[in-house]
Amino acid sequence: GRGATKMNSLMKTYKRLVLKDPVALAQAETLIKYVAYFLPAQGSEHREELFQIVTAFSKLFRVFNDSVLREAITGKSASKSDVTQLITFLSVLNNLEVVIEMVTLRVGKNKSRFLAIVVMELMRMFARGVLLLKHGHHTFTPEHLLTLNRTRVSCTDCSPGTLLRDGVCPKCDPDFFKLMQQREEGDTSPVLCPTCSYEVDVSKLSSWFSIEGSRSSATIYATSDEELAILGNECTMCHKRHSRAAKAAGVIQEVKGFQTNGLSSSSLTLPVLVAEFIDIFSSSLRLLLQRIFGAKSYTPYAVSLIADLIITYLRASAYKQLKPHEKRTHKRFVARLFLYLLRSPVLDDFTMKKLEAVLGFVQHYIPLGTFIAASAHAHLNTLQQLHTYQWSS
Repeated sequence: GRGATKMNSLMKTYKRLVLKDPVALAQAETLIKYVAYFLPAQGSEHREELFQIVTAFSKLFRVFNDSVLREAITGKSASKSDVTQLITFLSVLNNLEVVIEMVTLRVGKNKSRFLAIVVMELMRMFARGVLLLKHGHHTFTPEHLLTLNRTRVSCTDCSPGTLLRDGVCPKCDPDFFKLMQQREEGDTSPVLCPTCSYEVDVSKLSSWFSIEGSRSSATIYATSDEELAILGNECTMCHKRHSRAAKAAGVIQEVKGFQTNGLSSSSLTLPVLVAEFIDIFSSSLRLLLQRIFGAKSYTPYAVSLIADLIITYLRASAYKQLKPHEKRTHKRFVARLFLYLLRSPVLDDFTMKKLEAVLGFVQHYIPLGTFIAASAHAHLNTLQQLHTYQWSS
């Protein structure tokens, strides 16, 4: 119908804007994020709801824009496999869970909120279980695969930084990019540099490779002979072209792997498999214990902390076998153990008193201290009230 046609037209226009200026796009995303931090200090009755909604929107906005950019730099859409859909579902759920809890608490009070939390935990546990048992993939890093390292795939030789397409800058190297675009699928013949007529072997050079497709034999790094041939060439364009593409190669490989297979994981050794099972079921167990002993009880808190420590130890024992993005996620998981200082009952019995003293000092002796303290107080109050806000990862 007309509505669908107009929506498709608007979406195409938006995608063109995204690809035209990735730098401005990043600035817009950052602006939205900082707007969220300023909202709690305002006098609105619904200031915390607004903060959480804007925060969730900024994260989903980034994920969507990254999907547009990924498709552009590789020239192909993401896989529609079950794995890809499960990863996307988990990402959306993780970003919206706090908003959902706040809405149900305001509309239906505590019973509705608890029911919503249970449903979200069960959906997350089911999705992660399917990823692990059916597809044999790790489940603790899916969020990372939906975000793009834009610095690595943006040209630093032009302003604003143009998005590299398969390692080539359309703005700085337009003639070569045009030649690459004119190639037919499966064509691996050399492409001449428009500046020096050097033959660029696109089937082997690290700059232009693919996990599958027309350049399936390529590797991520150039051979020593290729490095010498490129770097020994006096052509400035060849040097810059090689430098740009080598910088982007790792990210492009990861993106193409995700688009083809949905999720790339290291082998599931026994320690990692046990850690996965504990991680999948620990949230539901904690929720059950909180229901039995109370949300302020030390029993569910201690059980959850012990479970996370075991998970950390088991993954650390297999650290060398983890892939780079899994190692980064593991480090973030370890750092998040400090969040237990901001979770009940430790938050109520210990941390809150210390934070109140710090905020009192900030309010009296730091410029804009009143504003900062008011924002922090609003977030701390919400932290005490919302289960998903306290225990989200």
